[in-house]
Amino acid sequence: MMHNLKRNSKWMLCVLSVGVILLLLVVSNHNPVPVQAKNHQEITSTLGSMAKGQQESIPELTHQNIVELTDRFMNTIVQPTDENYRVLNYVTIDELLDAFAVFIDREIVAEYVDYYYHQEADGIYILPTETPPWFEEDNDYEVQQVSENKVLVNQYNESELQGNYSIRIEFTYNGSTWTITGITHHDSFRT
Repeated sequence: MMHNLKRNSKWMLCVLSVGVILLLLVVSNHNPVPVQAKNHQEITSTLGSMAKGQQESIPELTHQNIVELTDRFMNTIVQPTDENYRVLNYVTIDELLDAFAVFIDREIVAEYVDYYYHQEADGIYILPTETPPWFEEDNDYEVQQVSENKVLVNQYNESELQGNYSIRIEFTYNGSTWTITGITHHDSFRT
């Protein structure tokens, strides 16, 4: 009986040792992080930087982003033309819509393009009229965070040509950049 107890103890020790070795192998192979550092602070800093890099964060929509996107819209909607108002840089409406596609939803800008442009056999023509009421970079505006990747910008303006109007522009972060995903105009100030 004493002999069986010793044999069972050896067997249990062997199984336990194999289990510990397997556990150590699994733990040591779990996401190895190559780190070179001269001291503990550098290792901590490197590991912290790697963790931040793994978290995908959405950059803040800045005033500069808003101005760049709204200016880009206006610079694209107002095209250079010849004396007959034929657009010089694009031949078709689809080409013009494609120029907008990198910074604004096609459905949103299609309403503007349909209003301001028409297609003819020899190219596209712009309607000689005023530009739409638009964002004024020097005027105050309100920013409303709608969701993690969506922001509304509301601005109330007054001009001799447009009168009192408000504009609401929706910006959405698409994973790589901010884009315009909605535009709403109102003819008078809020009450």
